[in-house]
This record gives sequence, C-alpha cells and structure tokens, in this order.
Amino acid sequence: MSVFHTLLLGATGLTGSSVFQHFASLHSYLSWVNLANLKDDLELNHYVLVISRSSFDLRDTVKLAFDELQNSDLVEWHYSFFHDDDENDNQSVITYSTRLNDTFSVNINVLVSTIQEPDSTKWAEIIPKRLSTYDGLTNLSVISCLGSTSLGSKKSGVPREWVDKTLNFEILKAVTDNVSISKKVTQYIAVTSFNNPALSKLFPYFKAKQEFESDVKLLLEKSETCNSAIILRPGPLIGKHGSTPVFVTPELDDHLLRSVLKYKKAILSHYATRIKLWQDVGIATRASELVAQISYKVPGARLVGYPVKANDCAIVIASERIANALCKHSSHVKFRIINSQEIDSYKAEFSNSGADSVQALPLSPAPVLVFNNLLS
Repeated sequence: MSVFHTLLLGATGLTGSSVFQHFASLHSYLSWVNLANLKDDLELNHYVLVISRSSFDLRDTVKLAFDELQNSDLVEWHYSFFHDDDENDNQSVITYSTRLNDTFSVNINVLVSTIQEPDSTKWAEIIPKRLSTYDGLTNLSVISCLGSTSLGSKKSGVPREWVDKTLNFEILKAVTDNVSISKKVTQYIAVTSFNNPALSKLFPYFKAKQEFESDVKLLLEKSETCNSAIILRPGPLIGKHGSTPVFVTPELDDHLLRSVLKYKKAILSHYATRIKLWQDVGIATRASELVAQISYKVPGARLVGYPVKANDCAIVIASERIANALCKHSSHVKFRIINSQEIDSYKAEFSNSGADSVQALPLSPAPVLVFNNLLS
C-alpha cells in the first residue's frame, strides 16, 4: 500500500483548481502504474488537504473526473464519491477500484479534507495543527499555487506582495519549523512567475517573486528529507479566472408571448451574471488573459513572457507530485526551475519518459462503469 499526503494551497485559483482536477482523475495515477505487469494487489491512498478563504466545493470537479473516465477506453472500473459536511473541516473520498483478471485488486483513493478560513493570516498557525491530526502522516508534498490579482488586492486591502511572498513563505516555514511534520516533507512545489534581474528591480511584483524563490531555496537546502523543490515560472496564463455561468433555459409553455418574455428575461439575467463575474475578476486580469491567448506560440511571444496554459502548469505539478510519491522521480536535482518553454513541452517529454502509458484493461463488448454513489 502506498500512502502519501499533499497540502494544496490556492486550490480555488486558476492553476490550483486544475491541479486538483488532475488529483481527482484516475488517469493521473495510472500514468505511473503499469497494470499489465502487476503481480500483487495495489492500493494507493492520496490524502489532500485544501485550505481556502472561500468555499471549496469539489463536486463539479469530481463529476468531470467521472465523466472523463466514462468517456475513456478504460473499462470495468467502479468509482464512487462520498462527502461529509462539517462546518470547519469537510471530508470527501473519491474511490476508483477494479480487479485484474479476477486475480489482483486495484484501489485508488483520494481522501480530501477542506478547511475554509477567510482570514489567511491564520493559515500558518492552522495548517501545522491540521497536518498533525493525520494518523501516519508520510511523504508530504507542499504545493503552492497561491497568488493575488491587482483587483483582489484592492478589494481586500492586502498588498499583492504579502500574498505572493510573505504568506507563501510563512506557511512553508511553519510546516518546516514543526519538528515532527518537517521530517515528513519530501517535496515542495510553487508557482511564481517569469522573471529576470531587470524586472525584479523595476517592479515590486517581480521583486517579491524573486525574493520568495531565494528564501525558499535557503530554507529547503537545510532539509534532509525534502528531496525535490520545484519552482514553476510561467508567463501570462491562458485560462479563465473565476467561474463561467451556465445559461439556464427557462420552462416555456404554449403561450408564445409569455414564453418569449421568459426567454428574454433569462438571457438578460445570464449576461448580467457574466458582467458581474467580469467585474469580480477585474479588467486587468481579463486583459492579461486576452493577451496570453492571442500571443500563445506566435513569433515574439517571449516579449510578453511566453504565455502558457494554466492546465499545462497543472499537469507538471500533478505529475511531479505523483512521481515523487511513487519514487519515480523525473529528476534527481534537488532544486529546479521550470520555465514556460519547459512547461509547454513537458507533456511531450512526459509521454516519452519513464512514466508508463495509461493501461486500459482488455476491452469488453461494452464498457462497464458503475456509480456506487451518485453526486447530489
């Protein structure tokens, strides 16, 4: 049985939410497991701790993971989702299971605990206490996708540099300062930003990122158990911040005029919601998304920092985390910087590396997929 723990920071953000999506997906684990050569029962237990300021509802994410499996060529997999609501600490379990040729059982469990704490100044105190409650805490990876937007900073009154540098470092230091927990830390992964000496001198945002990286390196160089520290330096991220509202078609009846008015009202309500979400995210962030999308893989893209897909960052993070947990390291370098170009090419290199290709069970006339627990 393989057991490993992950602390995921920033799970409600653009990159962090994609990382969690990969953690919830069966395919992410099978990429590192060769089912064809399995000689014994296999059980993987991945404990994920998420802390966020706002509510973190993972049901939609789990449904997407189950839909992905249902539409794949993997067959005879059973999957279930259990969720236990608690005011301060929600518990969820995502389970995938099967039997190989009626001989070996395969069980992959993702056990998620979520803490909602609006006051992030308390996080550095809360997190070590919560980690200490795990029985058999082992192979702990601290992953930070924490970041702040300019609009978010204005609304909260908290400087961006405090989130990008101080909060991130305070949490890592709180974990490593705890004697019992620090011995369990095997990996640290953080997302910062593309950077260079000129930018870090001219702009406080880039200066904070550079100082944070230096502080992390100095802190983790002393660690005897942390064998992998990875810093991702992506350019502008391609993806949509915030949620995307779904248009809800109103119930129509035989009365034409009334139906037209209902439909018109639904359209107006939908666009009002979209405008509100745009305002919540901020014009500057939306403009950055647009620039990233337009300049992706075009000549001169480096002038704007070489844009990269947020989901590609998430693939790197999730893959490196699971590889480390299963002792299949892609690199033996303790401190690594992965830039946008490397992030962009990671998937191709990953498919040609030591990772086993996703193993499908022998195809039956029709896939057999069972919901043990319907999402509600």
